[in-house]
Amino acid sequence: MKEKDSREGGNSNQIPQTDNLAQFFGRKSFSERIEPVLEHLAKILCPDIQIGQPLPAYCHRILQIFRRTYLKNFPSFTDIAPGRDVNWRPLGRMIGVALRCLRFGECETDQVLNLTPGQEKEIAQLLVIQPEVDVTFWNNCVTRVESAFAEWNQRAFQFSPTAFADLSAGISEGMRGFMDESGGFTGESNRAGMYWFLLLARPEISQMQRACPPVTRTDFAAWLEPFARAGIVGSADLDQIREVCKDIGLKFKKPGAPRKRKIIGECRKF
Repeated sequence: MKEKDSREGGNSNQIPQTDNLAQFFGRKSFSERIEPVLEHLAKILCPDIQIGQPLPAYCHRILQIFRRTYLKNFPSFTDIAPGRDVNWRPLGRMIGVALRCLRFGECETDQVLNLTPGQEKEIAQLLVIQPEVDVTFWNNCVTRVESAFAEWNQRAFQFSPTAFADLSAGISEGMRGFMDESGGFTGESNRAGMYWFLLLARPEISQMQRACPPVTRTDFAAWLEPFARAGIVGSADLDQIREVCKDIGLKFKKPGAPRKRKIIGECRKF
């Protein structure tokens, strides 16, 4: 049975007016939305990492799902260095995942997206990409990955033949276990688009959760419809939204019963 909103007129005044991606990323840029998510995802792998901006509880549940799917072959730092010893194979898997991401960004993005220069410019404007800042960020990532690859290759080579062989085997496992040949994540579910969008939509969701009168799942599903039509979040069917919200602990107010009107001069029964 589908949830119904008993409030007259709905709650449109309390819902962020975001009808398309241009408005969505105009409110807050892609970099501003994704950076805290990546920080917390890194903390799952390395608990010692210091992070600044907190995330809502539902985001942490989504990241734990990612840990069990996309990142199931990505070792934690405790697996790599238990005590003073280095586990070369898990370390190799970590380097392999980083190299796979690097190769995708450097060699495969154009083939997968198949964009014209005009389309690339349009996407850059849509995501509010700042060329100098984002190119610097990417170049720093490339430098770090290449430096780590060269350094640990050299260390393993000098340590022992077994260490070098284990590191090489781990790199191969990481390269193949994170992304497939088409550039998709291994173990990706049909909820992937919805999960990523909910992570990016934190400001809007927070606003809806604080709204008065309260926003319901019916309102939320209606807000998602333009993004579902654009193929970003899959279906915005209310039953599926309810199931996703339940699984990740994303809560909205339930629609209340209509208020009872007081009848003046009502007879009391004795």
